[in-house]
Amino acid sequence: MGVWGSGLYQNDVAAEVRQLFLDLSRLPGDAIALARLVEQAFPEASSPDDESYTDFCFVLADQFHQHGLDHEPVLQRARSLIASGEDLERRRSLGASDRDLRQRGRVLNEFLARLASPHPKPRRRRVLAAPEEWVFEEGALQAYPVRDGEPANPHFPKRMLTDWVSNGWGGFVVLGRTRLMDYFAAYLIGIFKPSGPARPGIEMFTDGAEIPFAAALVSATPAHLKKMRVETAGRMALLPDQIEQEFVAGAPPFDFRPSELANALLIHSPETGNPNTRPDLLRFLAAPGR
Repeated sequence: MGVWGSGLYQNDVAAEVRQLFLDLSRLPGDAIALARLVEQAFPEASSPDDESYTDFCFVLADQFHQHGLDHEPVLQRARSLIASGEDLERRRSLGASDRDLRQRGRVLNEFLARLASPHPKPRRRRVLAAPEEWVFEEGALQAYPVRDGEPANPHFPKRMLTDWVSNGWGGFVVLGRTRLMDYFAAYLIGIFKPSGPARPGIEMFTDGAEIPFAAALVSATPAHLKKMRVETAGRMALLPDQIEQEFVAGAPPFDFRPSELANALLIHSPETGNPNTRPDLLRFLAAPGR
């Protein structure tokens, strides 16, 4: 990892811990269960032997404090790591300069002062009352407009998308779906590049020609789908045995938590030479023409 910055969140591990905390904090359960889930998700970073250990502990404590969660072991661990000087020693061993260490020391002293009392305006946890509703059906063919190969950014305000004009289409097929931890809806999709400028439809899958694709595990919300103008263009029968043989637990794309749909469509574009590209989407579809 190395030293990225003096702030609590100025490295990749810290950013990942914060995002996962925000996701997992939506699950029903108390602070003890939440701490256990986050630590299980980061077995290396949560180990004292790992170089990211102090970053992990500080971010977890900061998120607990910001959300008004009372779990003294998490908070006390962070206090002890600051008081002992362990974090600064670890950073010195990773090559941090004296100037960087002084900056880090100031950050930690400010953090320690915040931990001394409850947060004055803690953030409210948005706990799920029930498992997330499905937004896609298995076997659904989904089409979405693109501009220069990229979908609309659903994080932009609606007013910024008013002038967004597409010049093509993208598509994906929903190969499977599941609920992670019994609550979070996730979808295995096969992303493909349409053969022409028109919106992809079922007819694209009837001539028997191979359709290169990239697989991704994604999450999606109705609000994002609306902004991205994702629409159902048809539905096809799947070949579940083929899908289970190709996509196994622990192997891509099941080796990481789900990506937001928009990010996956950008990252996993099935272009020539993309290492994520697989040879033929039709292998998993009971489609006419094959």
